[in-house]
Amino acid sequence: MSIPVTAPPSIDPLDAVLEEMLRTKRAPGDDGRTIDVSEYAVPAGAAQVLEAAARSANAASMVEIGMASGISTLAICRGRKAAGPALPRSYHVIDPHQRHFADCGLVALERAGVRAMVDFHRAPAHLVLPRLLERDAAIGFAFVDGLHQMDNVISELYLLDMMLPIGGVVALHDMWMPGLQHAVSYWLANRAYEPVTTQDGAFVATPCESVKRGCGAPAARPAFFAERVVPYVDWSVLLMRKVAADERAWDFFRPYV
Repeated sequence: MSIPVTAPPSIDPLDAVLEEMLRTKRAPGDDGRTIDVSEYAVPAGAAQVLEAAARSANAASMVEIGMASGISTLAICRGRKAAGPALPRSYHVIDPHQRHFADCGLVALERAGVRAMVDFHRAPAHLVLPRLLERDAAIGFAFVDGLHQMDNVISELYLLDMMLPIGGVVALHDMWMPGLQHAVSYWLANRAYEPVTTQDGAFVATPCESVKRGCGAPAARPAFFAERVVPYVDWSVLLMRKVAADERAWDFFRPYV
């Protein structure tokens, strides 16, 4: 069921739906219920970071893991549309638990007029990503916000890396969580990636100013994360750019703690 958004003709439905959801933290489901998504929705600051990243990436193909309310998806759609008139060939959105939210994320895409931009997968990332890899998919931008255990995050990064060209960017949310902190610390210490931020429509390898880092208690952070990652985190979102192919020795390991 699609619920039309009530917006003046001069206002883009995508803008109207996204701003409404950010303001109310509520969204209509496909069963007529209004869903409280305050516990799961990315905040406005994080949505702005993702929008800027999608615009800077201007990727032909994208992946998102974990849609939930749909706010992050709408923000990425808005950023990608702002990058230029040519829409992405594919934007794969993975969420096996969308029914838990009464499909409110999918409803939001319909209301915002961007459902056609998204290839939705109602299956776990560990099943979907290998299928994309088998198709020789090339992904220019990815957003990881699914299961937050360290091993799950690393397994998703591992599969995404095989589809990500040099210069491609991965965004991750909830940098206050220990599993994420350890996962990105291992990844940045052992793989050819660097933390980046957005500046004037481009990715730069320089720290950012932030009104809210969202990195949790300082005492609990891994040393590598505290020293090398925190300065790049904005609203609990970290951007990592691939800088080279993986050419490590078979037994390579670099400690990060």
